[in-house]
Amino acid sequence: MRFQLAVLSWFTIWAVSAPAQNAGDAPPPGAAAPAEAAVQPAKRPLLKYAAPKSAGSMGLRVDGDGGSRGAGGMNAAIYLLAPEGEALTTQKQPALFYFQRGGEKAAQSNLTFTVVDPSQAAPLLKAKAENPEPGFRRVQLSRHAVELTPGVRYEWRVSLGGEGEGRSSDVFASGVIRYVEPSPELIKALEAAPGKRAEIYAEHGIWYDALEEVSNLILAEPQNTEWERARASLLEQIGLGRILEKGKGP
Repeated sequence: MRFQLAVLSWFTIWAVSAPAQNAGDAPPPGAAAPAEAAVQPAKRPLLKYAAPKSAGSMGLRVDGDGGSRGAGGMNAAIYLLAPEGEALTTQKQPALFYFQRGGEKAAQSNLTFTVVDPSQAAPLLKAKAENPEPGFRRVQLSRHAVELTPGVRYEWRVSLGGEGEGRSSDVFASGVIRYVEPSPELIKALEAAPGKRAEIYAEHGIWYDALEEVSNLILAEPQNTEWERARASLLEQIGLGRILEKGKGP
């Protein structure tokens, strides 16, 4: 009997003094709160570019990576961010993008941008680059009061160094652009998913608009590396993955 009372007394003391184990109880004073998992930004799918049927033959793009001497300077290069075939825009005044690497300061000041309508004797636009520093660069046709005509296949060029323009320059790059009206299917898709404009333009073969959308997002959300990856996925699909090592924002 004494043994039973002793066991009962010990069990009662343990039950009163033992710490609570319920999941909803607060931690003891001074205890560190459990660390919350860092919130990661939602990953965006890499963009998939579907070249339009009108793209035609490849080889329309000329990469300016042959400059190694003269006014352009050692290892100077220019790459237009455009596919090798014809590429489309749905804007009268689109943004055009290129990547510049290297080149001496004197040559950079002689960086020339040109838009040509093959049916016209004079260029539609010929101007000095506003920002000739190396890196990813953007040219806004709206800043030059230039509008494209629907259906016309334009050639656009960037030349670095030398006294001439185009192929007589030290470094020369060119590509092709054509302005088209947006299709009803494209308009419907953009209205249904306004937050996925870059993806939709790429899927519908509108290269220049897709690149402009993702470039705007890189500027608007510089901390979100997913947009850098999205641009990289576009460039890799058109054979320009080699320029991605380094480059400043567009």
